[in-house]
Amino acid sequence: MTIVKDKLALSVKGTAEALDIGTSKVYQMVASGELPSIRLCCVLCAKALEQKERSWHKVACRSRPTHKGVTP
Repeated sequence: MTIVKDKLALSVKGTAEALDIGTSKVYQMVASGELPSIRLCCVLCAKALEQKERSWHKVACRSRPTHKGVTP
C-alpha cells in the first residue's frame, strides 16, 4: 500500500494505486458509498476560450524576441 501525503483528492487511478487494488474495485467502492467521492466538471464557453486563446497568442508574439534579442 502506498502512503499518500498532502493530497486533498485522488483520481480513481491514484486511489487504486494507493490502495493496491484495481480501478474496477475503486469504482465499485465509490458506487456503494464505501469510498467518498466528489465530482468535478468544467464547462468552457467556446467563444470565450477562442478569445482567450487569441489574447494568449498576442502576448506570446509580443514577448518573442527578435533575432537580435529585442522584443517588438
